[in-house]
Amino acid sequence: MCDEVAPDDDVADIYSYIEDQHPRWRDRKEEIKEESLGQTEDTENVIKKRVEKAIKTEQNHDDLLDSTITAFGPTSTIFDETGWKLLGTEPLYEIDPALRNPDAIVGHDDRDTIVTIECKSGLSSPRNALDQIRDAADIVLDHADYLENKTGISFDNVERVLCVPGQKAWRAIEAIEAEESDEDPDESIYLWKLNRFQDERLQLHRQFETCSESESVHESRLAEMLSGEGIPIADCPLLTPSFFPDSHPFTVMEHTFSEVLWNRTGEDNGSIRKFTHTEVHNFIDDQQNVPHYGTEIVADMLTEELLTKLLDFGLIEEADPSEEGMGSSVKLYGYDEDSVSGQSMDTILATLKEGYQSELIERKAEREAIEQTVEEFLDDQSSFDDY
Repeated sequence: MCDEVAPDDDVADIYSYIEDQHPRWRDRKEEIKEESLGQTEDTENVIKKRVEKAIKTEQNHDDLLDSTITAFGPTSTIFDETGWKLLGTEPLYEIDPALRNPDAIVGHDDRDTIVTIECKSGLSSPRNALDQIRDAADIVLDHADYLENKTGISFDNVERVLCVPGQKAWRAIEAIEAEESDEDPDESIYLWKLNRFQDERLQLHRQFETCSESESVHESRLAEMLSGEGIPIADCPLLTPSFFPDSHPFTVMEHTFSEVLWNRTGEDNGSIRKFTHTEVHNFIDDQQNVPHYGTEIVADMLTEELLTKLLDFGLIEEADPSEEGMGSSVKLYGYDEDSVSGQSMDTILATLKEGYQSELIERKAEREAIEQTVEEFLDDQSSFDDY
C-alpha cells in the first residue's frame, strides 16, 4: 500500500535553498501548482483527474484478481475436482512491500509445482509485464523454504501465468509470441483470460503461432479445467475480499472504515465518531477480508500505515480513551471535526473519503510543483553557465 505525496529529499533540499535565496521561484511554484489544480483561467484540475484514474485503475486490478482467485477458493469446482487451491495473494509482501511479487500463488498438496499469477487489467506495457512475471517467479523460488513454512506447500518449480480481461488478450498474445520469437525463453508464460460478456469465465488460451499447444498448457488437470469454455466464476462461491495488501490506500481506507463505522452503529457500541487501533487491526487481520497467509503481520503493517497517513492528513486525531471508559493502554482516535463531519455512518464515510482525496490531490500538486520549479531553476542556472 503506497501513495507517494512528498518530493524526493534531494529535490526538497534544493527547493528549500531556492525559496530562501530566490523568492521569485516561490511565486513560480505557486503558479505551477494553481495551474495544475485548475485554479487559473483556461486550466483544469489535471491532478484530480490523475488521482481518480489511479484509484480506478487499482480497483479494476483488484476486481480482476478477486474473480481470478475465486476460481481456486476452498469450495470452488477446481479445488473440489483437482486439489489446486489458493495459497495467498501478494506473497512476501510482509517481507518487503517493494519486493517484486506475483499477485497470487496457487498450489497443490501433492505436487512440487506452484502457479504464480499476475493480473493486468490494462496491459499498457505487455513485454514489461512478461519481465515482471519472470522476476516475480524467480523471487518466489528464492523464498521457497519460507513460503513452504507459511503455506504448508513444498515446491521446486513454478508455472508462470499472466491473467488479463478477455478483450485485452490479443495484446498479451502478441507480446508472448514476440518474446518466443525474439528470445526463445526456457520457461513458458501461460495466458489466462477472464471473459465477461454474458457471465464471468476463466479460460486458458491455448493457440499461439510460436509454440505448440502442449507448450501452452499446464502439466496438470488445470489445463483440462480451464480449456474450452473455461470455469464459470458464478458457479464458485465468491471469496469477496475487501482488498489486498498492496491495494490503493484509498481502497484500504474505504473498506476498513465502512466496517469500523458499521460496527459502531447502535446504542451500546460507543460513539460513532470514535474508534480504536484494535478495531482497525481486527478487520484487516482476517483472511476473509485480506486473503493472505500471514494476515497478522500484514494487519500490523497496514494499520500503522493507514492511521499514520490519516493523522498526517488531518482527518483523524488521537483521543482520550477515558472518554469511552477505556484504559490508558487503549489507542483511541476520533474524526477531525473540521475535516470529517456528520453523526451517521454514511455522512462520516463520505466526508472521510472526500477529505482523503482532497488532501492527496493537494499534496501531489505541491510535490509536482516543487519538482517542476527545481527543474526550471536548474535549467536556468545551466543556461547562465553556458553563457
